[in-house]
Order: sequence, then structure tokens, then C-alpha cells
Amino acid sequence: MQEGSLRRAFFLYIIVSFIPHLVRRSRRPRSGSIDAADVGSAGEASEGTFMSNQFKSGFVTLVGRPNVGKSSLINAVVGHKVAITSSTAQTTRHRFRAILTTEDNDYLSLTDIAKYQNPKDPRFVIQNWMRTRNTIQYLGIWEELHNPSFNRVEFEAVKKEAGLNSFVMTPQRWIEEMNAIGIQSKAGRYGGTYAHSDIAFEFASWLSPEFKLYIIKDYQRLKRDEGERLSIGWEARRTLAKTNYRIHTDAIKAHLIDESISPAHQRMTYANEADVINVALFGCTAREWRDAHPDAKGNIRDTAEIHELIVLANLEAMNADYIRQGIPQMERLQTLRKVARYQLQSVTAAPSTKRLESDIAPPSLPPVKK
Repeated sequence: MQEGSLRRAFFLYIIVSFIPHLVRRSRRPRSGSIDAADVGSAGEASEGTFMSNQFKSGFVTLVGRPNVGKSSLINAVVGHKVAITSSTAQTTRHRFRAILTTEDNDYLSLTDIAKYQNPKDPRFVIQNWMRTRNTIQYLGIWEELHNPSFNRVEFEAVKKEAGLNSFVMTPQRWIEEMNAIGIQSKAGRYGGTYAHSDIAFEFASWLSPEFKLYIIKDYQRLKRDEGERLSIGWEARRTLAKTNYRIHTDAIKAHLIDESISPAHQRMTYANEADVINVALFGCTAREWRDAHPDAKGNIRDTAEIHELIVLANLEAMNADYIRQGIPQMERLQTLRKVARYQLQSVTAAPSTKRLESDIAPPSLPPVKK
């Protein structure tokens, strides 16, 4: 094993061994205020922020040589592609945050967040927030999306009163009358008002203009990064899909196109041969795929995965050669289908293909119904 491979393996071993230790580490609750900006990096709140003193959390920062797998590891641990990966060193040039959350740890303490404004009695801060019409509407929409037992009838009555000078709303009243689950109230040593992270972020945005601006800027950055990644992926897929396109069309023009027929009939011949490749590889024609995905952008090849596009280029070259040999279309189709099956298995298993697919993910669409 080369020295670089040894370093990479050692680095990954240390990180993978260290993360579970951090995540399993219980942190003792403490009191005190929390800066609203800290809440924005969910999971970065104080220990008293969460509903149970058994909550386990930790911070992990990955540091290492270029191209050793830091971004790949983050993607694997979080379960989402939050970082672009490639074989090129220094692909990741900006700091990014990734949040790993388990089932019951999505609730943050509004009480601790409210101490940012009123350390002595944060309850009044929460009640003032819940008096506003915008807050009531937001909470109601959240409950309608996530809570099938939400009391919509009572909510409509409360919504009409929200914002009036005489209107008073407390977390306890909201929970009891609306049968709400987005906000929870807990008594005792570690008690307080807790809310789902969606609601906690809305509360922190109302409380702190700085935090709201932070959320907006971070959202814009994520959308910009996503747009750049999708643009690169789209161009790469289109280039790969057209690798042997000219070879294929030249063979069709030279051996199957009759110059005496109209351009419309010539286009039908090209489309018919393209569908030979489509059926051999995807199991359906372009029209069948379009009927099954009427709202999809692009065509059947635009949404293909990388390993399919690699095989597609091979099939186009093979079909061009078969056309030159004068092999009938049905015989060509049967041969190409067999080739497509074994090439897909071989190409899918190749490590280089897996790296490409992790960087250039196509849109996910349901299969065509037979």
C-alpha cells in the first residue's frame, strides 16, 4: 500500500472511531442564556436547550490533508450530499455546516433562546411572540402539515382574536386547546417551553434581526451552491450522452436514409434508431417515457444516471457498426439488449463510476410502467 493510501486509511480510522465517542458523550445541563446566532447552527445550543438531560450531542471538525475523504465522510455520516466530492484536490474551498439529528432530538428550548432578551423572566418574551397574528398563523400551518390531530376548529376561532390588545396566548393554552405537538411545555428542574426546530428558528428570527439575516444569507448560499452543482452536473451528463452521437447518426445517414424521402420521414428514421438504443438500455421508447413523466424537464437521456450514459455511448457505437454491416433492426435490438445488461452490471460496480455518480446526481423520477 502506498504512503498516501496509508495516511488516508489512518485518517478515516481516527475520525470514524472518534465520532461515536463524541455523539455518545452526555453533556450535563447548565443554565444561562444562549446567543440567537448559536441556535441557528442547530445542535449548537446549550445543554439546557433540549428536552432531556439524557440528550447527547457533540461537535466534530474534520481536519486533514487535501483529497483524503473529509467531504465524503461528512456526506456518509449525515446521510445527505451536503458537500461536493471529486478526485480533484481542494474541491471544497468553503466552510460548510452539516447537522446530524436523531429521531427525538428536534426540539429546542424557547426558554433559553428568550433569555437572550430577558434573562430574568423569559416567559413574557414567549407570550409576547405568541400574541401576534403572524405567529399564530405560522404555528397553525406547521401543525396542519405535521399533526393529523390538530384542532382546526378551535384554531380558526383563535386566529380571529390573534393580534388584538385583549388577546393572550401561552404555550400551555396552545398545547391544550389545539392539541398541538410543535410546542411542548415541561415542568421541573429542566423544564421550560420547547419547540420543534422549525418553530424555534422562527422564534429566534422574530427575536433577533441578526439571526434572521444569518438564516437568509445561509439559505442564499446553499441555493447558489446547489445551482452551481446542478449546472455542472447537467453539462457533464449532456456531454456524456453525446459522446458517440455523431458516430451513430452518420451511420444512419449513410446506410438507412433515402435522400429521396422528405425531411420529416428522415427524422422519423433517426428517431426510430434512437429508440432502438432507448429500448435496449431503458426498456422503453422516448414517447413511452414522456407519457409516464409528462411534467419532467428534458428527455429520457437527460435524466439517466452516469452508468447508463456510459453504456449508452457504447451502444451507439455498436449499433452504428451493426448498421454498416446491414444487420436487421430486430436482430440488432436483441443483441444490444444483451450487451446493455452485462455492461450495466460491470460499469455500475466500477469505483470510478460511483465517484462520478456521487458528484453528478440526476433528477429522481419514477420508473416507466409497463
